[in-house]
Amino acid sequence: MSEESIIRLETKISYQDDLIQQLNEVVIEQQKQIRDLESRTDILTKKLEDLLELTAEERTSGGKDRPPHY
Repeated sequence: MSEESIIRLETKISYQDDLIQQLNEVVIEQQKQIRDLESRTDILTKKLEDLLELTAEERTSGGKDRPPHY
């Protein structure tokens, strides 16, 4: 193998190493975003469940908690 071929291969490997590092940083950032979105989804799900429970309780109470002007 000639010296020129070795230099080309080393250069190519160097570029690939840099690209791998960049891709790794992107994956790390995306994982942070996924965790944040999962957390927000969990919070919204809990709030929705609480709201549905409250609505179901109001229906079963027969409207006893309605203000007098209704």
